[in-house]
Amino acid sequence: MKLSRFQWLLLILWGSILLPSIVFMLLKQEQLFSLTAEWLALAAALATSAILLRILTRNDRNRIDALANALRNLRDSDYSISLVEHDRDEIDELLAHYNLLTDKLRRERQHLYQRELLLDTVIENVSLALVLLDQNGVVIYSNTHASDMFNRGRAINGLPFESFRDFLPEKLFSFVESESSGILSIEHEGESEQYHVSVGNFNFHASQHRLLMVKQLTRELNRQEVAVWRKVIRVISHELNNSLAPITSMAHSAKIAVEKQKPETLLHALDTIAERAQHLSEFVGGYAKLAKLPEPKIEEVHLATFFSQMQSLMPFRMNESLPCENLNFDPRQMQQVVLNLLKNAHESGSAPESIELSLQLENRSAVIEIKDKGSGMSEEVLAQAVLPFYTTKSSGSGVGLSLCREIVQHHNGQLIFSNREGGGLCVSIVLPLQ
Repeated sequence: MKLSRFQWLLLILWGSILLPSIVFMLLKQEQLFSLTAEWLALAAALATSAILLRILTRNDRNRIDALANALRNLRDSDYSISLVEHDRDEIDELLAHYNLLTDKLRRERQHLYQRELLLDTVIENVSLALVLLDQNGVVIYSNTHASDMFNRGRAINGLPFESFRDFLPEKLFSFVESESSGILSIEHEGESEQYHVSVGNFNFHASQHRLLMVKQLTRELNRQEVAVWRKVIRVISHELNNSLAPITSMAHSAKIAVEKQKPETLLHALDTIAERAQHLSEFVGGYAKLAKLPEPKIEEVHLATFFSQMQSLMPFRMNESLPCENLNFDPRQMQQVVLNLLKNAHESGSAPESIELSLQLENRSAVIEIKDKGSGMSEEVLAQAVLPFYTTKSSGSGVGLSLCREIVQHHNGQLIFSNREGGGLCVSIVLPLQ
């Protein structure tokens, strides 16, 4: 059985006590005992014990020194040192625990480094200015967009935020300094610049910090505006061509019918021209309605009366009893929304008796749900259903749902579409109670 270092030290300690005792006993038996011999025997025993102790503990001291140096490196965040294990004793157990600890710290630091690299890459590539200020208002972190916006491309870390007053519009600087958040419009040289500002405060290492995020929206809005206009022009051109081509053809046929005195052909041509002209009139009227939507005239509405009028115009089934509270909204505009959604439900292929309407009050909001058992919507249609001019109907203009969304948003509400389990569509109108 192999003895541990601690057991060896105990044996040496007991040997240093027993050896002089044995020598004394032998000297007494031989009648050679004297005070001088006693001291010589004790000195020899102690010297032998010291030599043995030195020899046996030399490796232990070396390993303990190595562990002490490794711990000092660990304190300095140096995890590259691993210690050799070979004796399998108590010190080796400490070395093994140290090696396991450094391996884990190395892996965690590598994982943290990768996450920091990813986060830094994301922050540098987002199209907004990000600035982190300490409790004294000094920049301790920023990205490239912040340098471009606040200091004309020069580094801003270590500078007080007050030093950027000369580089930012006064209105934007005051808005940020007041720790306000929201969308800010600034007029500059006859042009309007839009900014989205977000300010947050938090504690880090027992110190107050402030995070600023500023995004210039003008370019993005302009790009979206151009895309919308392109789509408008494309849709209008398509609709005009679809109507003008048959009108031109029918006008030519009418001319020939007059020359040949064929009244039946002439009447057919005139009817076709009138039908296409009516279609164009309705098409243009829908766009005008979307563009000229008036502000809602909010008033208190009795729910039972409101939905009773709806049922007389478009049949549906009330899924639940109506709440007793009255709601505040524009009844004429909201009637247009509900009728449009009910009309779509009837055109979805759902049986009329399967079309349901319910109203619930939850979380300071009124939720009106219109459900049908039709074919529902694909993911692509759900994503684009309320986009202006988007339609899946052969004779639709793509204005109805866009108009519904505009009306609901003017009431500070939301229009939400979702497919039902088992088939059908659920359209939710979420309106704030106040």
